[in-house]
Amino acid sequence: MVLTMIMELHEDGKYGVFVFDSAPAGHFLKLLEFPEIIAQWLKAFFALFLK
Repeated sequence: MVLTMIMELHEDGKYGVFVFDSAPAGHFLKLLEFPEIIAQWLKAFFALFLK
């Protein structure tokens, strides 16, 4: 959900730099490599959540 909020703030153009301190594991970096997959997962999750 934080990534969604960051993308919305980025689209607004209010901020030029974002600093995100994640865990030192490679899982988060792997997720950043696949933004399309994340968007699809979030859409599917929220579709199920809203039902």
